[in-house]
Parts: sequence; C-alpha cells; structure tokens
Amino acid sequence: MNFFSINFLIFLIVVVAIISKIKSVDVRNYILLCASWIFYACWDWRLLGLLIFISLAAYLGGKYVY
Repeated sequence: MNFFSINFLIFLIVVVAIISKIKSVDVRNYILLCASWIFYACWDWRLLGLLIFISLAAYLGGKYVY
C-alpha cells in the first residue's frame, strides 16, 4: 500500500472513523498499533514478524527502564 494510493486513503478514513468512536486511550493505542502492522503487512508481509518482535522488544524495554 502506497501513501499516494486510493487504498491508503480508504484505510486511513476507516481507521480514523474507528478511533474517533473509542473513548479509551489504551484501546485507541492498540488499534493504531494493529493498524500500522496491517499497513506495513500490505507492503511486505514477510517482514511483519520482525516488526512485531521489534515493537514488543521496545515496549518491554521501556517497561523495564521505567
């Protein structure tokens, strides 16, 4: 999915519509995280595992430091 495609525009509108209906900040963050994983998976799904691993490692590292 390219930033300049109609598919991205539709994806963006759907994600923003979902996010705007949710009150909880934590749920919004999880939905945005999953939406970003889906966006990158549309580009190359083979790198999705690495992206998820890096996301989780950064999250756990941040929790450990804090």
